[in-house]
Amino acid sequence: ITAWLKYIFYKRPYIYVSLELARPVAFEGFAKIIPWLEGRALRNSAALIIQDSERLATLTSYHGYKHPKVFFLPNSPSSAQCAAKPVPLENYFRRKFNLDAKRFPHIALQAGVISDVFFARELAATFRKIEDGVALVFHDREQRSMNEPYLQTLHEINPVNLFLSLDPVPFDQIDRIFSAATIGLAFYRDIDNNHAQIAMASGKLAFCLKHSLPVLVNNLPSLERLNRKYQFGCVINDPADHLEIAAALRQITSSYDRMSENARRCYLSEFDFKKNGQPVLAFIKELC
Repeated sequence: ITAWLKYIFYKRPYIYVSLELARPVAFEGFAKIIPWLEGRALRNSAALIIQDSERLATLTSYHGYKHPKVFFLPNSPSSAQCAAKPVPLENYFRRKFNLDAKRFPHIALQAGVISDVFFARELAATFRKIEDGVALVFHDREQRSMNEPYLQTLHEINPVNLFLSLDPVPFDQIDRIFSAATIGLAFYRDIDNNHAQIAMASGKLAFCLKHSLPVLVNNLPSLERLNRKYQFGCVINDPADHLEIAAALRQITSSYDRMSENARRCYLSEFDFKKNGQPVLAFIKELC
């Protein structure tokens, strides 16, 4: 909105980047003006950057406007070859939690906000019943404290193989987090289109794929379609069903190399910023 106002006064072109899909009806009171202003900003932008055609359809329906210049750019951690700092040889989580490789040969990681929106309670309870040598790690992107009642509840649910990583690392070191895992988790509760249409907008999924991690996802259509195309992991229908997740974990460990290769192939094909960002960079040069 600020960029649009600047355009009005100074005629400086701008690009609208869609990150979150916010339903107009979610705004109340004086804030109801925000979707209208956002729609005006969208109409006057030189181009629109959005993650995929599914999210484009939703954004178009929200604002009643189909932008003539659209670039599809999934949420991507970096170029496939880019790393701000070399990934250290030590395993971040094994060192942090003193995880024995014999007891826990596999580390399943769900990174991001630790919340019920991402099935934290269900996964904590489910993994407690799994005895296949898998440590479940929740890594939060913000500083958290074990004094929080919610985190204490998670620990009470699963004091056996759940480990809460509550100290975020600088973003230029985030690869240390994902390189320490062997299996990724990307679970999103279907509460709105922003979550339901998450496949190409999920940072945690993109990072897992970048590091060749097979991934467990829940059965949102966008995630199912992507996994069906690349076969990088398993789709879970019920995150509270420990038998289903245990079977999926066994399937991953028995086909680990193949799924790992598929994960990397998916990243290179769909998420590599160096490839997908070139048309956007070329357009920006035209504007300058």
